[in-house]
Amino acid sequence: MTGSNSNPAAYRWFALQAVSVCGLVIVVGLLLWRRAGAAGRAGLIIGALAALAGSLLGGMVARRAIRSGPAAVMFRAMGVRLGVVVGLTLMLALLGRWPIVPLLMSVAVTHLLLLGIDSRDALKLTRNPERQDSND
Repeated sequence: MTGSNSNPAAYRWFALQAVSVCGLVIVVGLLLWRRAGAAGRAGLIIGALAALAGSLLGGMVARRAIRSGPAAVMFRAMGVRLGVVVGLTLMLALLGRWPIVPLLMSVAVTHLLLLGIDSRDALKLTRNPERQDSND
């Protein structure tokens, strides 16, 4: 986020929305998976945080790629996001410390919900890269 076109306030707004969605998934998941046990609940939380990490890194990459054109912004951001989520999920699943179903369900649901926020953010960046201060 060191480029001249990056606006820290716009990224903070994007990050706040992403963290809010992740928190909502965690709260709803904890209510629905009450019988999953401590390990299941931990897997649910960690899975949602893995999807959040991919989303936040994708947002940073989108801001760094803004000078490369609109297509580069979208493809780089979504590529990094998917790579981070798949890599972290694979690593977490192979560790075997958490039940696989709550882990994968939380990754999938959080990733799907964050896709809308990520896409909207990338589209806002490509529409007007010089002025990223709107919080709509």
